[in-house]
Amino acid sequence: MIDMPRLGVFLFIEPSQHYLSYPSCAMSITARKLRLAGLKVVELVGGDANPDRIRSAVSSTDPAVIVGTGHGLECVYTVECTQPLIVMPSGMYDICREELNTDLAVGRVVHLISCRTGADLGRWLVGKGAVAFLGNSEDVLFFIGKPPCTDESLAVFRPELRAVEVLASGGTVGDAVKARRQAYLEEIEYWTVGMGRLSEDAPLIVRLLRVNMDSLTEYGDVYHTVSEPTELPEVEMVYGTAERIFGYITALGLAAAFIHDVSRPRE
Repeated sequence: MIDMPRLGVFLFIEPSQHYLSYPSCAMSITARKLRLAGLKVVELVGGDANPDRIRSAVSSTDPAVIVGTGHGLECVYTVECTQPLIVMPSGMYDICREELNTDLAVGRVVHLISCRTGADLGRWLVGKGAVAFLGNSEDVLFFIGKPPCTDESLAVFRPELRAVEVLASGGTVGDAVKARRQAYLEEIEYWTVGMGRLSEDAPLIVRLLRVNMDSLTEYGDVYHTVSEPTELPEVEMVYGTAERIFGYITALGLAAAFIHDVSRPRE
């Protein structure tokens, strides 16, 4: 049995395979910002983002918030190498036949950057005892034409992580929901009339942002808070040259070897 959570403790689940180095790279920057503000942050990166390690981390650190990325469906959230972490029993897909790890969400705010998990899984988790859930009801689209953690690649993730920062600053779930939607509008403005418009990729990025914004979902207690009021430092949302080169090589390797996204097919 998982205990009730501790305020100010955040668990970041950051897989790297199957193009997940893109959202995970963005999440790592936000994790660093929270850590610099004195908050307790646990990151499970790459191979450590597996079900056994995640369950152990939840049990030992008792986080108030779980922030995760990974491929998903309406009934399942998967982590590194598409290993199922949380499953809602459903006849929709074979992978969703049996309930799995739903107690991990009890008493916590769960924010998943993961395809379709906001359609059914998120609502179901709140019914099972999660305090709140933020996600997307459709596929989460992101830009892979540049290495991870470049301005273009970060564009679709900045609005999602704004919500995390608001929660970490002491805001309510409702504040985070509003901030997330406002951040999407600001990001779209940056790529249409701001400096981002100078990028040749700006039109595509704007389309991705609009599609993701249209599928935002939120469930649960909008008045809940997970942290005392905390001032977060400014941390640049880019990595250095070495990290960019590493991310680019990783992305090329994944593009050549990517097998099968569990979010296909759809019925």
